[in-house]
Amino acid sequence: MVVAGGELERGCGIFELHSDGAHADLLYAGRDERLLRMEGREVYRHAVTRMVESTRAALDRAGLTVDDLDLYVAHQANARIIEAAAAELGLPRAKIALDVSRVANTSSASIPLALKQAELDGLLRPGATIALAAFGAGFVWGAGIVSWKERAYVTA
Repeated sequence: MVVAGGELERGCGIFELHSDGAHADLLYAGRDERLLRMEGREVYRHAVTRMVESTRAALDRAGLTVDDLDLYVAHQANARIIEAAAAELGLPRAKIALDVSRVANTSSASIPLALKQAELDGLLRPGATIALAAFGAGFVWGAGIVSWKERAYVTA
């Protein structure tokens, strides 16, 4: 799919990006191991905390509050993490894009896929204010605030 753009627009939003290698022992794959090892409860706790913190920081930098959000789109790794982060932010279920049960954890494609599904479901309109949030392997996390633009889609 190709997205046909218009005139060049300045900037893409406000983003808060972080990493912390000090927690490598909670989520890793050993040198000779084929499987990922994870301390699930600790990773869950960090994921919720960090996604909430970075979302609040991005909102603050954008001069917005949670009430200004039209949709919250988080990395679709685990519904419980998304729901807990949204609850801590005070977001109602109607403002959460939750697509993990349909497509599972699609890694770095999860936010774009959830955005597309939200668009298909009629949850997005031009000018909508969206918070994007993620937490992933390597203990990296972040959030961004973007405004949804109407686009013309061209298929090859």
